[in-house]
Amino acid sequence: MLFLTNVDNKLTFKAKKMGKTFIEYDGQEIGKHYDSSYSLTKIGRKLAFFAQRGDKYFAVYDGKQLGKDYDGISNFIVKGDKLVFTATNYYVKGIKRFVIYNGIEIGEKYDSVGAIGEKLMFAGDKLIFQATKNGKKYIVIEK
Repeated sequence: MLFLTNVDNKLTFKAKKMGKTFIEYDGQEIGKHYDSSYSLTKIGRKLAFFAQRGDKYFAVYDGKQLGKDYDGISNFIVKGDKLVFTATNYYVKGIKRFVIYNGIEIGEKYDSVGAIGEKLMFAGDKLIFQATKNGKKYIVIEK
């Protein structure tokens, strides 16, 4: 057993069997088709986590993939029923980081969003994050 938690009063843990890591949730084995899963949490009364398949990463909420397949993901935060994380994609001309907010990609107009060491957070119900464009830093507040 690798991780143990409680999601909606249901025992939830990561386990490994025959070289595959999966999540045991409410008596069901979830994610056996993923190469790995991590950052288990609950949103409302449902399970959310990051997963990896091959060299791509994504978030899973209530059994459904949020966003697309990304080269990297981090900064998983939850506020009520809102799920936010940063994603990274590598391109020939460089790295692009942006925010996935309830399955929608935001912050693409910036060169970087929520880079390592930069925070994603909520103030009240508004999402706030740090972003960089043309070497200048910005604080972005949800409208």
